[in-house]
Amino acid sequence: WSIGKSTLSVVRIDWPQQDAVASLSNQLSQQKHISLPGLYFDFGSATLKSASAKALQTILSLVNKNSGTLRLEGHTDNIGVATANQALSQARAQAVRAALVKLDPTLASRLAAQGFGASRPIADNKTIEGRAQNRRVELVLLP
Repeated sequence: WSIGKSTLSVVRIDWPQQDAVASLSNQLSQQKHISLPGLYFDFGSATLKSASAKALQTILSLVNKNSGTLRLEGHTDNIGVATANQALSQARAQAVRAALVKLDPTLASRLAAQGFGASRPIADNKTIEGRAQNRRVELVLLP
């Protein structure tokens, strides 16, 4: 949207709709890590929004298809102070872990959480779209 000299852009990255578990399971087994779109947080917060419920159910199915140890990794864009981004990424990874363990308590022993802040970008932080891609939670299959 543009109003005079001001513009507003909205970027939304949604959870894949069709056969997400099979697709993500294949990607996880091949690449050993996947981004988990569909997880929504309040701005600057580790509080999961209710719109994340469908993604959490899909992630739960995915995790249960893999018998190994897994880690949830939180990432942020580079906007703000590095220490705050580090803490936020850790808190978000822990929030996703807590939500999954609440759904299936048996996951507690094989699901870890770690935050990386803005240290591992996958896109250019100079663009809105790039920053949106960098704000993510990943699932990693550990050896």
